[in-house]
Amino acid sequence: MKLSTLFVLSGIVTFVFSLAFFLVPETFLALYVPQGTNVVEAAAVGRLYGASVLGWAILDFMVRNAAKSEARDAIVMAKFLTWGLALVAALWVQLSGVLNALGWSTVVIHLLFTVVWGYFAFMKKEEPVARPA
Repeated sequence: MKLSTLFVLSGIVTFVFSLAFFLVPETFLALYVPQGTNVVEAAAVGRLYGASVLGWAILDFMVRNAAKSEARDAIVMAKFLTWGLALVAALWVQLSGVLNALGWSTVVIHLLFTVVWGYFAFMKKEEPVARPA
């Protein structure tokens, strides 16, 4: 997989989730919690989450074709750390019993993106771009 492809995939996933959390948080959260759970209070936090994740989606699309640089490497590391910390949070919430079985899909999505961002952050070595003399 190319890094530009990862930026696009990450951008699509974060864009879809951010819109769902921002525009229809009650409906979206109702998919993840047991029947009869009140999601009104969580919807406010969901909107904040959706707004912040939308920023990540925009960043993904804006830097998808960026040349190798310290800035792009910093973005890749930040993406790895963000997805990794979100993975810990998603697993913690899932194991707490707050979410239904669909919550495991969130854990799996975060695990996959953490692994792939980690691959690009630590393993994949690209040739530096030649600079004009």
